[in-house]
Amino acid sequence: MRSPNINLAIMNRKEMPLNVAIRYEQEARNLLFRSEDAKEGLSVFFGKTATELERH
Repeated sequence: MRSPNINLAIMNRKEMPLNVAIRYEQEARNLLFRSEDAKEGLSVFFGKTATELERH
């Protein structure tokens, strides 16, 4: 599930100086990758065998 906060971050960065926007986007991405959804998705992905990945 995609977080509405990420969409807001993308829209807000257009109004920021480049260096601030880059830092803002890095922080948003860090929050996303620390989420429970990200942890679950990575564990499922890395738990699959090569055969299972080929089917998708």
